[in-house]
Amino acid sequence: MAKLAGLLQAHFLTLLVGAYAAAAAFPGPGISIRALSAGRVAILGGSLELSPPLLVLAFLLFNAGLGVRTGQFRTLARGPGPMLVGLAANLAAPLIYLGGVHLALSGWGHPDEVQSLLVGLALVAAMPIAGASTAWSQNADGDLAMSLGLVLGSTILSPLTTPAVLHAAGLLASGDYARDLRGLADGGAEAFLAAAVVLPTFAGVLARRLIGERRAAAARPLLKASNILMLLLLNYANSAIALPHAVAGRDARFLGLTLAVVAGLCAVMFASGWAVAAALRSGRDRRVALVFGLGMSNNGTGMVLASMAMAGHPRVLLPIIAYTLVQHLMAGAVDRLTRVAPPPPPPPPSAAFPAGAGPDDATAGIGRNPARPSTPKTAMPKPARPSHLARTSLFLLLLAAAGARPAAAAGAGGEPIAVGSRVLLKDPDTPLRDGEKELDGKGECLFRVARLGEGMADIEADGGGVRGWIGMDQILPLESAGDYLGRRIDADPKDSEALRSRAKVRMEAGDWARALADADAAIRIEPGDPRGHHLRGLALLGQRSYRPAVDAFTEAIRLDPGLAAAYRDRAVAQDARRYFPEALADLNEAVRLDPAGLASLATRARICSARGRRNQAMADFDQILRMRPADPESYILRGEGFLADLNSRAAIADFTRALELDPSCTRALLLRSKSWKQRFDHARAVADAAEAARRASPEDPEPHRVLAWLLATVPDAVSRDGPRAVAEATAACELTRYRDPACLDALGAACAEAGDFASAVRWQEQAVRLLDREKDEETWSRCRRRLLLYQGKHPYRD
Repeated sequence: MAKLAGLLQAHFLTLLVGAYAAAAAFPGPGISIRALSAGRVAILGGSLELSPPLLVLAFLLFNAGLGVRTGQFRTLARGPGPMLVGLAANLAAPLIYLGGVHLALSGWGHPDEVQSLLVGLALVAAMPIAGASTAWSQNADGDLAMSLGLVLGSTILSPLTTPAVLHAAGLLASGDYARDLRGLADGGAEAFLAAAVVLPTFAGVLARRLIGERRAAAARPLLKASNILMLLLLNYANSAIALPHAVAGRDARFLGLTLAVVAGLCAVMFASGWAVAAALRSGRDRRVALVFGLGMSNNGTGMVLASMAMAGHPRVLLPIIAYTLVQHLMAGAVDRLTRVAPPPPPPPPSAAFPAGAGPDDATAGIGRNPARPSTPKTAMPKPARPSHLARTSLFLLLLAAAGARPAAAAGAGGEPIAVGSRVLLKDPDTPLRDGEKELDGKGECLFRVARLGEGMADIEADGGGVRGWIGMDQILPLESAGDYLGRRIDADPKDSEALRSRAKVRMEAGDWARALADADAAIRIEPGDPRGHHLRGLALLGQRSYRPAVDAFTEAIRLDPGLAAAYRDRAVAQDARRYFPEALADLNEAVRLDPAGLASLATRARICSARGRRNQAMADFDQILRMRPADPESYILRGEGFLADLNSRAAIADFTRALELDPSCTRALLLRSKSWKQRFDHARAVADAAEAARRASPEDPEPHRVLAWLLATVPDAVSRDGPRAVAEATAACELTRYRDPACLDALGAACAEAGDFASAVRWQEQAVRLLDREKDEETWSRCRRRLLLYQGKHPYRD
């Protein structure tokens, strides 16, 4: 076991980079590990989910505490001044650096990158000093008592200092980044640090006193090896959130910026230790301890905290990942500068922190005593040094992540277009390309960007029926599409193509009335074009005018009997009218006309599932999975079918698989939340909705609405939280300008749960006023009943 521990320690950096590479290439197991839970525990007025990363971190810090010999601090207690100054500098120096980075990057053209970088650095700055610093300090003949004091002092104070640093850093952040930092500082960080850092450390100290020095020394090789393996698992599981996105996006600009800024912070922190020692006129041994102590941060803790609280911003993890590697590389360089003599022989078996030896951020080599001349001349385990292989592996990892395919590129109007963006194809008749082959775009004008290349975008229409490459100069972000089409129509009021495209853009925004006006204008110009009648039907369908929608789709089919989409959409309208046989006949014809079209198959599967034709529905879902086995949308579609059949266990499995394929898919999280609610597991339902709200784009109100509704209405009192529900519902209403009845309904329920019935009545009345009773009597009646509840000062339970 001692040989295994020594081998792992000698090649630690190489193994660490390998763990990061595995997380980038094969994130599925890591995401699955993170999804496990051993339940929740209440602490410091909050609750904490016992996830595997948190339990692994607690294990590492328990081992660190198991290595502490309290007698080592007697000399430090007689003169703690330098240690206290070092702890203060450890808090002040990174905050000053963060302020400088904020000013230097104020003109950076990608504010989201700046925010991700600042928040990641803030989490690095807020963490306790790494235990690995004691091993580096000892090997350079530093003051071990000072090193131990810095590590344990920063750990004990972390429930106080970490929230303070996060609050200060929150002043530099904006938007949901600032909100997440404030939320973390206002309670989440304290509970986390108490449960996962302070308590395990002191439990380890107590355990050492109970088992005795001899047993602790005997267990040292096993604990060292397990520490390294556990740390590699911790880094792999947490990196599985961020690194796949970095590699998939290959954003060389952001990765280069991150590496440069992180290296700058690391250099500043090592230099701060030197400056503090010089100001205090400390001897060489204390100078070495201060340099390594201030230079190395406990990033194992930082990564777990970031992955739990900032999962909606996976790029926040990249600065922490980079700092983990850079601090060890820089520690190796500092070690060469400070070393003045060959390393001394190893400490006796009773040295301080024997159980915690290992190269990880939480436990590595903590607290070995300086060697004594009388000890046996056996090989001394050294901290992992930056080998040529580790350097090469790091270089290759960054090179792979910074490859040719960008995460964002400029579209036709110069606006940035990112992977996942919705875009307008300026001319729907423009053919797409697959290598040398031209593909028919089938008249589609709205697409989602799947990949980006040099001057090209791989775009896919809804339903997956049309996909291919197109030049960036041929597409526009959806946000700019309305203005572009408006200018075209102003220049030529008879541009029917522009009118049809603008109708689709307005449907995307839910502006059904103006979309219908554009479709009608296009029909007046070209009455024989089936596309105009099809769009008219879609606009009427959006207004829930089902019979006129059927007539419009029928006219489109008359003009073009091969238009599969018209059959599919007429089926949706017929099903809404409860004409299922007619709907099924239309869907069968749509699938016959376009057997490769996922949209028709998915629509038939959904309608059959809702109408009790489960065998047909499952056959269609399985066919979709055979056609697109690696597409998360395929699993989402089948999961929705299982959910409609009340098979929530199977639905959860499919939504979880979708999240493994695309961790950023908030839709899968919201559907899994709905599945947990169906199983009456309200705690997990709330957790998934909260995760979706953290991951959602700043413009998406739905995750906030769903989370607010759950926090306000679930029967489980432990899972309800009125004030938080009000905050989430308010965010949803602000995004919809207080014009969405569903968001207002959620705000009314949240106010009622918080005991503010006057506000609940006011918002519920507004929701009722915005609903059209004639078109949706059922929803209007439900909202009206809730209004009566609030008027009687009763909250609603779902």
